[in-house]
Amino acid sequence: MGFSAQASQIQRIGNLTESDIPASIKVDLNPPVDYSDHNLDTIASQLKARFQQECRYTIRYESKPGQGCIWDVDRSELRLHDATLYLFAFVPDWRSSRFDYWPNFDYWPNIDQNQIFRLDKIVNLGAASTTHWLFSDFPTLKICYRTSGQLSNYHHRRKDEEIIDRDLEGKYCDIEASIDYWF
Repeated sequence: MGFSAQASQIQRIGNLTESDIPASIKVDLNPPVDYSDHNLDTIASQLKARFQQECRYTIRYESKPGQGCIWDVDRSELRLHDATLYLFAFVPDWRSSRFDYWPNFDYWPNIDQNQIFRLDKIVNLGAASTTHWLFSDFPTLKICYRTSGQLSNYHHRRKDEEIIDRDLEGKYCDIEASIDYWF
């Protein structure tokens, strides 16, 4: 997972030199974490295994050295934000565990139960339990927005975006996007 290792590998395979990079492109990726650390690679591999099992598990998280806490984690996924890997997770409570036994129970998870954990601060992972995740997907929210001016000829780049209306004169473009709203 070391970004610099992969970048140098791509540069070597592609036989790229500094002159091959256009002057208009500026790249400065300096992640605040050394992702080549063996422990982080182990944690990421274990997390991928937990995601495939789709069962609850625990993590030991230290926000500050020596101040650790064990968290029971339900539905979760890894996300990269500002060059830092995070574990986005739903942390169940007694009300959400009741949902397992009564599927018709009218209860929507509390957004305050969602936690964000920096991957480099996860000390270790516990084994997966036999309790399956409550939800298979994070809920989404549909957002509509309009681009105009120079962005009126916008073409969607993300899988969750859809162009719903485009002005025939090229003055605007209406877009609908589905975004996660738990975090």
